[in-house]
Amino acid sequence: MSRRPRWRAGLTAAVLLAALAAAGPAPNPALADTDHLCRFTFTITTGGDGIRDDSEEMIFIGNAPVVFEDADGDGTSDDPGPIHKGGTGDRRHATHVWHASLERCQHNSVLTRGFTFMHTNRADDHETDNWDLVGLRIVDRDTPSRVYYDRSPEQGLIHRFSKNANQTWNTGWRDLSNVCRVTVTINTGPDGIGWAGSTGNYYPVDARETITLGGRHLFFEDYDGDGAADPPEDSDLPPGRPYHEGGRVYPAGHGTTYVWQAALSPCVPNAKLIGGFDLVHTSARDDWDLTGLRIVNRDTDAVYVDLPETGTVLHRFVRGSDAAFNTNLGRPLPDPAPGLDTDHDGLTDAEELHGLTAGGQTDPWLAERGADPCRETVAVEIDWLYDAQESHQPAAASLAAATYMFDRGDRPAYPCPYGYTSGPGVQLLIDLSDGIDAGSARKARLAQRSATTDRSPFDDYRAAHFRPIRDERFFYNLWGYAHNETNSSGVCCFGPNSNDFMVTLGAGNDALNEQGLPDASAHAAAATFVHELGHALTLRHGGDDDVPYKPNYQSVMNYRYSSTGIPDFGIARAMMLAETDADRLHAALEHAATLDYSRAALNNLDPHRLDERTGIGAASDYLTAWWDAAGTLRVGAGSAGLDWNFDDMGRQATDPDVEVDIIGQFQVCITGFDPTGGGLNTLQTRSLTTDFRKNQRIYAGSDGRCDTPPWPPTSCRSNRPAAPGRRTGRRGSTTSASSATPKG
Repeated sequence: MSRRPRWRAGLTAAVLLAALAAAGPAPNPALADTDHLCRFTFTITTGGDGIRDDSEEMIFIGNAPVVFEDADGDGTSDDPGPIHKGGTGDRRHATHVWHASLERCQHNSVLTRGFTFMHTNRADDHETDNWDLVGLRIVDRDTPSRVYYDRSPEQGLIHRFSKNANQTWNTGWRDLSNVCRVTVTINTGPDGIGWAGSTGNYYPVDARETITLGGRHLFFEDYDGDGAADPPEDSDLPPGRPYHEGGRVYPAGHGTTYVWQAALSPCVPNAKLIGGFDLVHTSARDDWDLTGLRIVNRDTDAVYVDLPETGTVLHRFVRGSDAAFNTNLGRPLPDPAPGLDTDHDGLTDAEELHGLTAGGQTDPWLAERGADPCRETVAVEIDWLYDAQESHQPAAASLAAATYMFDRGDRPAYPCPYGYTSGPGVQLLIDLSDGIDAGSARKARLAQRSATTDRSPFDDYRAAHFRPIRDERFFYNLWGYAHNETNSSGVCCFGPNSNDFMVTLGAGNDALNEQGLPDASAHAAAATFVHELGHALTLRHGGDDDVPYKPNYQSVMNYRYSSTGIPDFGIARAMMLAETDADRLHAALEHAATLDYSRAALNNLDPHRLDERTGIGAASDYLTAWWDAAGTLRVGAGSAGLDWNFDDMGRQATDPDVEVDIIGQFQVCITGFDPTGGGLNTLQTRSLTTDFRKNQRIYAGSDGRCDTPPWPPTSCRSNRPAAPGRRTGRRGSTTSASSATPKG
């Protein structure tokens, strides 16, 4: 019996790690001058939650990691490295000064890409560290007058690094599509907040103010008004509290102005601004007058509410009877024209603002989750299987990583007719819907059709759990153990619209997988999810075809990156230099990788005439990989020249015309497999076309394609792409997070 090999994290990560280890040495550093960046001082101030000593922090300028002079924080400079770990002590409201340099100086133009901070903690989830960045100053050590970033702690929280989410932050990133951090300025009249009585006889009383947007509370960083930021109530929550109840000023016959810094977690889509902010006052004895209100985005300076003082009372908060105020001031919600689709995503504006309606049924889920009519939206419903032994519910970290990828997708912003502005990217909305008790009998053959009914278990689960009103508006995705008794990690595309897909990470996933590496991580699961979703969006393994492993197709759709994402070459190499443990190396590769679809068409490559000087022509340093003439996997930076034949051991890339079968005659297409588990993995399949057979395996031939089907035919092809022209989950749309269909 034969089977197609499993495209999983173990195999992909193992070969990439081996290739990175064999990569040529790093170039020598350049000397500092006024046009280049070389050495820095980072002054970091923590908030109510500090950095633990076992947390690992990395900083990059562009894609180049800095090297810390005192990487272990013991006060000496004899232990340089790209990972800072130690000397922080989990201290709150502490200031840390870290000196660092670049392995190779970078041109000033890299500043447009900002400094990226990456936080990692390898402890168990319940012990994993979170920390608050409230102050940051970055200075050039060679030219101290050059200050690259300067934000004082008095300006409030910059970023909260959390376990399994929000682990990366960039100094230049501005979220234009969501409301995350705001400054609230409140003006009161003579009757202020938190005091009762009359002139000359005022006394303080309890008062609590809450502000919500789209049903989510703002968390006030200094909720008690004592001038110091407050720690979070829970490690998964932002600093402060979801209410403000302190710092009241004694009334002196005139109004008072309060400035409150606050954050939303998670962020709220801009579409919720249509409904306005809700202010609610709670007190047993206090009433107060609101005379002015201004709410501003702290990251983008966008003004959401601007109601200046005019000498009149905007609203009088009366305890128990009129204690709420909405900034929308009674304006009705918009009523879009039938069929209007401002962002061309296949969902009408009315469906996104008010929910789905059809045949007398309604589904308000899209509107409740802030579906943005001015930003492309992809909606996915996920169900998952479980039985007495295990559950296949996707981890929150996996779905957060997928959402993050789409949020930063290369899609344009659209002019919005509803009074707010949305940014670029794609809004991925995931309805983690139903757990399904599948039992052990069906979990390994989800796609296998009955000979009598011509239906599969997947068909039955979909019919029972996916509401018809969502058909052609949502994609449907099922997470389970296996499909057709294979160990493929996913499959697409089928169902009535040929865009349903499955993620099946269960088969063979015991403590270690078949490569002896740890079981599928949350990152690998996210990579598999967006790979299969990409197929539902009509993306293919090779860009405009299905040729696998193209060096010039930097996408999670490429089998090379389908379970790891696309590693940054410099970051991955730097992290490898700091690690020796195999498990930690595997995790380091994932931390260096980005989940993304292809953003540009790169250089066409003719294996018979390759120019080493131009490489693949990528704008970034994402890792690219290819097979050399000896069948060894080689890697390099996509933005640099590439030593295709590796005759200079990766040090130089100067040959203008070399011949290398870069896609390779070394791709394993089929391996022998004994379904009884007896170990007699005899290959029964005969090779076809240019494919060839060697050591109980069949390899791709010179055309780079696996043309030979397995025999006997025990499984369908994994990750099968949708046929061109098939509709996606939105009617008639083929939108993806990619700006172009790149060519290989």
